[in-house]
Amino acid sequence: MTDTIRRTAVAAALCAIHLGVSAVDGWYMVEACESAVVPPVAPDMAKKLFQAGYCFGAVEAVRNHIITTSLEARKGIGLCPKGGLIKKGEDVEAVVRYLRRRPELLREDSTDLIASALKLAYPCP
Repeated sequence: MTDTIRRTAVAAALCAIHLGVSAVDGWYMVEACESAVVPPVAPDMAKKLFQAGYCFGAVEAVRNHIITTSLEARKGIGLCPKGGLIKKGEDVEAVVRYLRRRPELLREDSTDLIASALKLAYPCP
């Protein structure tokens, strides 16, 4: 990940914390996460980089929340990727796939959608 994308992700995560990820619905998240999966091009590169950073930050925040709450409840880590690791960007791709396949859910809260996508992509036995 380049420094620019990394800095954008940090800025977006801070914005998400300040604004609350829940203020965003699935329509915005699918656009933002598609920006993270498809390399941005001019003329709206700055917007796409911000959206990509927002997506990375939101997905990581929800993923960490699932893991933390599952550990606190002594239920394992809550997500069980094959091989034990989630590769860079793989979680964002899982969110994009989930959102694209369920357009009827895009009016729902993005936090719930991200959590559902991650739990479906990385189910525990």
